[in-house]
Amino acid sequence: MKKIYSLMLTMLISALSYTVQAATATVYIDKPEGVYFAYGNLTTGETTEVALKNSGETPNVIEFATETCDMLIAPVSGRIYKVTCNDVSVEKKEDSDEYNIMGVKDGDVIRITVEGPVIPCDVTIAKGAEAIEKVTVNDEEVAIVDGKFTARLNALVVLYVNNEYNVTKVDVNGKEINYIPATGVYAFSVESENTVVNIEANKKADSSNAVAVTLDYIDGIKFYLAENYYRRGTAVTLSDGQLNVDGTAPYIQFEPASKDYEIISAKYTNANGKTANVQYYKYDGGYYYVNAIDMNVVSISITMKKLATDNITATILIDNVEALDSYFLRTADRDFPIDSDDPKLSLKSGVEKSFSIKKEQNPVLLRLFFKDTPSTNIYLNGNKINTTVTDKQVEANITFATGDALKIYTNPNDTGINSVTSDKQNNKIYTIQGVEVRNSNLPGIYIVNGKKVLVK
Repeated sequence: MKKIYSLMLTMLISALSYTVQAATATVYIDKPEGVYFAYGNLTTGETTEVALKNSGETPNVIEFATETCDMLIAPVSGRIYKVTCNDVSVEKKEDSDEYNIMGVKDGDVIRITVEGPVIPCDVTIAKGAEAIEKVTVNDEEVAIVDGKFTARLNALVVLYVNNEYNVTKVDVNGKEINYIPATGVYAFSVESENTVVNIEANKKADSSNAVAVTLDYIDGIKFYLAENYYRRGTAVTLSDGQLNVDGTAPYIQFEPASKDYEIISAKYTNANGKTANVQYYKYDGGYYYVNAIDMNVVSISITMKKLATDNITATILIDNVEALDSYFLRTADRDFPIDSDDPKLSLKSGVEKSFSIKKEQNPVLLRLFFKDTPSTNIYLNGNKINTTVTDKQVEANITFATGDALKIYTNPNDTGINSVTSDKQNNKIYTIQGVEVRNSNLPGIYIVNGKKVLVK
């Protein structure tokens, strides 16, 4: 019995050892230090970096812990010339330098050629060479002589644009290649012994564009022209439905003219007919921007919405503005309908001033900074409101409705009710409830010409 048990245990351990045994693929590679390897599931994106088993040796092996796996092969720099699996060519991933081999299994043979055959190829920049600051071939800078240089077949050529120029198009052997905004370069692989590059460019200082603008509400938007996208430029207006832009201020910026409008979408079209979204800069209040010179913009289309408005008009009065260091009303979205720092929004002592807000801008923060002892005698429609006092600062949150009257009395001992004797024959007199009083001989608290008075 012990022998049978021992045999079964040995078989179990052997079986377990077999299930976790690593699978291997043989790898032939001419330049292992120039390649990154990972295996896993490329469909889900779950991969693990893996190194060759015996660094520097050929043939070499890659081990993986599953029966089959997907293999990702990518260059550390430059490009890979050729990849095969079991002598079948593996195509490079579209719009990438990676090679994906699906379903690699134990015993497969992978061959990787990093350095392609040494076939010298002539590259000629037939047009626009002055717009290129430098050229690299496989990460090494090369000299351009009379618009020409030499690169081996399959080499990676990178064109670095001179910042003084606006490049609108680059084509290689008649095929347009894309600009890479993240790095500010154009790149292509040498695929012919005679490669011709044509660059369309102009010097920024001499560049100008007439950009046609279409929008829903001409009064609902503000335009600026700026040297940099991150600094608000000079305000400009449309002329015959277009903006004239030059290299000194190539950025077109725009934003809603007021809170009554909202921009739904903004797109631009360049001279090649390509359309893209205008970018949004969220700082400095937020605005849209595009470099009309670099992107060779010919038109901008802006879709807008006019927001439904529910305006509230109220009034404010401070009996003695000079008793305050400063004051303001600030809406929920941080607008300032009244502000002592703004001459257009400031108040005069004893003078009632109207202001407007939207319903959704409630509640409004009132903040007063007193020079001396603060006063909490603040009334809304004759009713004293709750305030918070901190040192010489007084504040309150107020929800306004149309017709509201806010009155602020700066003397701490002032009740807000003036002790006066009124000539009742020359003034209309109302009770606190708003009922007109015909009997002028009754004492009490009344509203006379919009002010509270005590009639004795």
